[in-house]
Amino acid sequence: VDPGERLELNAVARLVGEETPDPAACTAPVGTIGLVRASHQQHDGTSRLLLHGVARIRFAEWLADRDYPCARLEPLLTVLPAPRQAKAIAVHLRDAVEQASRGFPPDVRSTLADMMRRTDDPAILADIVSQHFLQLPDDRQRVLEPGPLDQQPVPQLALGDLHERVTLSSPAAGTSSL
Repeated sequence: VDPGERLELNAVARLVGEETPDPAACTAPVGTIGLVRASHQQHDGTSRLLLHGVARIRFAEWLADRDYPCARLEPLLTVLPAPRQAKAIAVHLRDAVEQASRGFPPDVRSTLADMMRRTDDPAILADIVSQHFLQLPDDRQRVLEPGPLDQQPVPQLALGDLHERVTLSSPAAGTSSL
């Protein structure tokens, strides 16, 4: 895109409070640009989306010249650690998921293991873990936040309380998204 050219994209922001006319006051500062794969309208008028994420973004400035929420966006890049450190994070994530999913049905464990084997990229593995194990919106939002991957919450969860969170939201409890 040329510097003077304006490009319009659809982005998804998460409400963090009651909706107000000022999006900056009620949405998370970090969101996602993505392809909507499915949408289901809720009774309250909101929609639940199945989104194929393309890029993480920061809502840099909310623009008031539209009849709908519109913002200037800044891309957020994942800061990957050195290859050796990235490999160690991937190993920790896989090990934590394997341990945490021991009580899951065999077909769920197999599907999850297959997804985790498809990549060594710790950022993608962190997204898989957050998508399938983190049920609280605030936890998922923290995964979107920028910073060195080894300081983001999912690798920390893999080394800490992932088992407790997974146990509380396991398929046996009927809340898994697998």
